[in-house]
Amino acid sequence: MATTTPFTYNPGSPIAGQNQSGSIAYGDTNLVNGGDDYSGNPGGKKWWMGADEENKYIICKDVSTSDWPTQTPEGDIGSVRFWGSAKTDAAFVLRVNTLPARAGLIPLDDVFECKDWLDTNGYWTNFGIPNPPPGDRQRFAIIDFYRNPSSLGSGYGVDNLAYSSENDTMYAFNTNTWNYSGFGNANLDNLSSLISGSRTFVSLSADYLSVGSGYGAGSCTFDNDGDEVYIYAGTGISRYTLSTNALNDSIAVTNGNRGEDVRTSAFDDVTSKYFVANGQYLNTYKTSPSLSLSSSINLAPTQNLATVIIADTVNNSLCMAGTNKFTFVDPSNSSFIGTGSVDVDVVMNGVYSSTSENYYFGVGRGGSPAVMVIDANLGTVSYVNLPVSGSRGAVNTKTTIAYDSVRDFVWGMSASRNLIGVDCSTNTVSINSNVIFEGTNTAVMPQIANGKIAIGSRVDNNSVKLYDLELISPS
Repeated sequence: MATTTPFTYNPGSPIAGQNQSGSIAYGDTNLVNGGDDYSGNPGGKKWWMGADEENKYIICKDVSTSDWPTQTPEGDIGSVRFWGSAKTDAAFVLRVNTLPARAGLIPLDDVFECKDWLDTNGYWTNFGIPNPPPGDRQRFAIIDFYRNPSSLGSGYGVDNLAYSSENDTMYAFNTNTWNYSGFGNANLDNLSSLISGSRTFVSLSADYLSVGSGYGAGSCTFDNDGDEVYIYAGTGISRYTLSTNALNDSIAVTNGNRGEDVRTSAFDDVTSKYFVANGQYLNTYKTSPSLSLSSSINLAPTQNLATVIIADTVNNSLCMAGTNKFTFVDPSNSSFIGTGSVDVDVVMNGVYSSTSENYYFGVGRGGSPAVMVIDANLGTVSYVNLPVSGSRGAVNTKTTIAYDSVRDFVWGMSASRNLIGVDCSTNTVSINSNVIFEGTNTAVMPQIANGKIAIGSRVDNNSVKLYDLELISPS
């Protein structure tokens, strides 16, 4: 049955018998045409009945100038205004992020942040989740990577992240040079020292990417010690040492298509070789004493563009995946072990679970995000669709993923941009969280770091957001 709440603008002392939130006085929620009579203007104020709350979340804000348009004979005398949404978490988050006062701000990600922002800024809402104390939210911290202060908040930011648990360092770099001229790299040390609710600014540098300055997407990956990061950036490969903050080697890529399709690479701990899936070629590089091309194998016509390659350090094998085929490779001699068919629109990145002994790839399939599962022993292929949640609908077509060894989960982004946890023991969706990514089509190469999931964004002020997985899925 329809219900509503009476409101008025009241910047002074609370009105007897009424409730107060910021500069808004409000009465008890009533059935429509029921409850107390406010026509007598309690407290000497003109009161306004809010919108029907039966199937909606309502947000109210005072209008201090008391000139908001109304349907009364008096005209523009309203002292409060209202917004509404469907009664779902996703719709509520979307409604808060589109409030006029939030124009130009970094979008909020979950209902806790939204409720906190409304309370802090003097809004009333019938959204029922209590406001948690600072730090007790799913979003833990923000890292902003920028080329220079004038570029902060504009253009493209980082499109690759890599985390070294050995050094507790997050490395980030951007190679989207066809969209953003300020490409570069940066690292943030002592990631575990970040404080809940903090925001850290890190300047990008272009000093270490001279070989990879050509147009084209790329990737970065650490060696087995976690101190050297290999950067594949379209036309070249660079090796960067974290402990010295310096480039120590580089080499040009001679074979392959360096287009804007996503490319990822892998470092094999056993052979200490670096592998790049570059167009239709599998390029293998020796890393000692210096970077050198060991072999370059043309995959055509066996496989179309191979975009993603990941390493299985347990069974000492590699798995490459494109949109029509996957191939198992022996890293010791770059020979093919086996191949099979897949059917996806795009392959974004991949991870390996030693517990389930499966390769997992973040993909787009049939215009929707999914996780592709390839059994490392049997070579069988299956797909896990990441479902739509709430009233937002399907707005995302693909996903990148991260592997969580604590839960044996793969985390990705659903069609409605919710954070989804896939249980690797059953290869089914286990967690459909209310963490929502606003303003970006796909999460940028997420990483698991110190119990947090770090997710980059090509918009939202070039920010990397860290979410506390214990609050999303207690282990």
